Amino acid sequence: MHGRSRTFRAAFTLIELLVVIAIIAILVGLLFPAVKRALNSAKRTKAAHEVTQLATAFKAYYDEYHRWPTNMVGYDTDEFATGIEVLAPVVKMLKGESDPASVLRNAKLLPFLDLGQNATNGVGSYLDPWGKPYKYMLDYNQDNILHIEFTGNFEKTNINANVGVWSRGRDQSDRGADITGPDGENGAPDGKSDWEDDIRSW
Repeated sequence: MHGRSRTFRAAFTLIELLVVIAIIAILVGLLFPAVKRALNSAKRTKAAHEVTQLATAFKAYYDEYHRWPTNMVGYDTDEFATGIEVLAPVVKMLKGESDPASVLRNAKLLPFLDLGQNATNGVGSYLDPWGKPYKYMLDYNQDNILHIEFTGNFEKTNINANVGVWSRGRDQSDRGADITGPDGENGAPDGKSDWEDDIRSW
């Protein structure tokens, strides 16, 4: 009798354990999408703040020097219609750490951009929350219009601004068409273009 009773209790305990595991698995499954949405929302908020910070830094540079930083790329032209990545030389120039003789010069070494310790990667690029450099375009031709290609079919969006800074968003894509398939970690939602998740300064 005692032996059978102990066997019955052991089996019942095992069933209880399996039920608890199943309940936890269901709860985790229900919570995971909500946590994922909250994390993505936090990343978008962070990116929006940093995009604004970068745009303000470029404008402050212009206000100080009455010109845009001289460089070989980033002109408001067809060749660079999808923008230029904010790489290490640009970050250093905006932080006031650039060489005054550099083509990306900040002769007075003024800090227009104040970054936290973890804002840049090992080579100094300013990365968005998804791990890719931000992009920018400046109004070098002084018409107060930026001609930025977002649609992916060589049609340009005319932006009434002299500075444009943006993150490519969760999908990290410059493409206009939804060619990445169903909504996923690396793709735009069905029926949406890849640029629609971009976070912009305008």
